[in-house]
Amino acid sequence: MDVKIEQPGALHVVITPTEADVRHFARLATRRLRRMFLVLGGLMWLAAYLCLYDGDGPPFLAGLITGMIGTSLLASAAVLPRGVGRRLPSFMRETRTCDIDEHGIRLAGSAWQTAYSWAAFHEARLVKHLVLLNRAPGAQGLALPRSAFSSEQEARFVAILTERTLIKAG
Repeated sequence: MDVKIEQPGALHVVITPTEADVRHFARLATRRLRRMFLVLGGLMWLAAYLCLYDGDGPPFLAGLITGMIGTSLLASAAVLPRGVGRRLPSFMRETRTCDIDEHGIRLAGSAWQTAYSWAAFHEARLVKHLVLLNRAPGAQGLALPRSAFSSEQEARFVAILTERTLIKAG
């Protein structure tokens, strides 16, 4: 028999990721690679433009090849999040619980659980669809979908983060 005693300041959230949440996680996970593809693809298109309007034969062929590579990089940047979202492991789509209290954050799924103390986090940011909790450089952070929180729960969570000086007031 598992008895759970609710602490007065604790926050209990059940997270059931929607397909939109999976897309947001995938966009977050691929943002640096997509930016690199966009920059390289744009540079390749610029090089192709310069080669095509040179007028000679060899630069014209180089321009065609460079343009095709640039187009494929730009297209890859557009479809990469969808591909990553489809290939996310099944535990990313399962319902999990999130307990937030004075000790930290605990996440638990059907076959796993993990806990983070507040000292592990350096900064928190609220973006359009996610709450991002950053850890030390090189360490994996935590992203929680804002759709899982009711407006009251989100306000309490933001108050907890502000109290811990993880998120700046204002």
